[in-house]
Amino acid sequence: MYSVNPVPIRRALARRVLKVQRQIEFMAGKEGKIDSAWALELLSIVTELDPRVVAGGYEDNSNMTVESLDSLPKKWPVCPEEYHGRAADDTFQHNFVQLECTNVSKFKDVLTVILSTKRWEHDRTKFVVANIRSLYDVNIFILTYEGDESLSLDIDGTFIKPFPVGTSESYAINHVAATVETPFTLIADSLTHFTEQSSLERLVRVLDSLDKVSVASGAYRNLNGHWHYGCLQHRMENYHLAYARGYEHSQHECMYCDDVLGPFVVRTEILKKVHLTDSLEGSVMYRDWFLNIRLEGSLVMACPDVMFFVDAEPIMKHDDWLKISTKWSIQYVRPYDGHEIEFSCEEVKISCVNLMKSASSFLLPPCCRAKIRQELGYLQDCAEELGVYYELSAGSLLGAVKYGGILPWDFDTDVLTDCKDQKLWLTKGMNCMTRKGCRSLLMFGNYWTSSCEYSVLDVSCRYNQTIYLPSEYRGVPTQVEFNGRMTNVKPNPGHVSRNIYGPEYLKHAVHWRYSTDSKFPKDDGSGQVPGIWSFCKEPGFHSCLDHFPVDGNLGFKRFSYQLH
Repeated sequence: MYSVNPVPIRRALARRVLKVQRQIEFMAGKEGKIDSAWALELLSIVTELDPRVVAGGYEDNSNMTVESLDSLPKKWPVCPEEYHGRAADDTFQHNFVQLECTNVSKFKDVLTVILSTKRWEHDRTKFVVANIRSLYDVNIFILTYEGDESLSLDIDGTFIKPFPVGTSESYAINHVAATVETPFTLIADSLTHFTEQSSLERLVRVLDSLDKVSVASGAYRNLNGHWHYGCLQHRMENYHLAYARGYEHSQHECMYCDDVLGPFVVRTEILKKVHLTDSLEGSVMYRDWFLNIRLEGSLVMACPDVMFFVDAEPIMKHDDWLKISTKWSIQYVRPYDGHEIEFSCEEVKISCVNLMKSASSFLLPPCCRAKIRQELGYLQDCAEELGVYYELSAGSLLGAVKYGGILPWDFDTDVLTDCKDQKLWLTKGMNCMTRKGCRSLLMFGNYWTSSCEYSVLDVSCRYNQTIYLPSEYRGVPTQVEFNGRMTNVKPNPGHVSRNIYGPEYLKHAVHWRYSTDSKFPKDDGSGQVPGIWSFCKEPGFHSCLDHFPVDGNLGFKRFSYQLH
């Protein structure tokens, strides 16, 4: 494959390396943490380039022999397993066999089970607990939400933890998790059965051998017979959150994931460190928690050979995603069922007030940019009503050339009119803007502003420049699609932008009002030296400018429009 046509492969690898390089570059010289996913991605690239390379960094104990394991001073949580070959067991496929060993802890000291039983019938709870206890000598905490101790179980190692009616599952799990003393915890709220196919040793072994992985899950089968490995990848940036089923990397026959849909085993220290959000529960609670786990830098795995029996796949409805979107300031969600949901600023409580302050570190929310665009439309409407000319200028013109709309870090709009119409603009034009709810003020000379609810329009005038066009083109202004509406611009907008803003003007920088590096800041939406972002004042937030490339426009578009 490499010898026939290596170019597409080289380009694909280059894109992957560049993505990691950009993430590392913005943190260089600054205090921060290294994301485990970067190491995983680089290791995968190295392996693709040369499969013979034995890369370090991942401690692998899964195939140790009994002799080597028992000779080590460490007490291991579970015995190792070994593969006996495809033909060892044609009937039941028990070809991976856990070996007998002595230098291991009691499983009761390794793992604790937390069952959140909201909406469970008592018989279901008793059945699941009895099944678990028949296979594992572990402590099981049963969380109930009926306000009393109506559930009674005469089974060793079980502890019923009743909570008042209305208590959220997240609060109950956090409360009990704080008391867990074992290194690993199984969290489950959907089990209907438990058999030897739900191998907890397998999940513990994976976590013990991969120190960068904090959560290990299995596949699940619901009551309708539907099976799925439950591995999700998510992407959250620029007020978008998208999920996809699948995996890019694997190890120990398990998939690396960002989120998992089935019951899971987690390192207890992580469960205590990254709390579930108390106000959430059910599927919403877990999606929120896995977003936090990913930001914490931990990795998640799903092992398809481990199968849990559950009542149904987690379902997220519109109102569930609204809770996630409100918490994380997300406007667009593409759930794992494939359809897309859009929320307004008001629905997710995004404020579009004082956008100038936000633009110093963050991309503006799409819904706020839409409001700015709407207010620019007021001036366009007035120009059409009066029959006079206008065009975009300065940073707005730069946005038209580079982005086809408002630059995602711009917070005002810049407009030029024809000076011969200036008197009309300062009288009827201002009155028209007043009717639309904007307050207009002459600043000096030919320069005036119109302050609307969310943005300010800066307006000045210049004399007709259509003389630079061939005569047959002068009667029709040059227009671009500017956030969905055709809008007048300079006769040759790219030529003007390049000559005003200079070398590499297509690269990006923070708004000129926040420029600290440039000796000659320009009112062009990129006052610093092109190719530079300021360090974000809230590192980790999905819309931080320094999370995005300093060149190109695809990275700022909605996921569905980006090239892969």
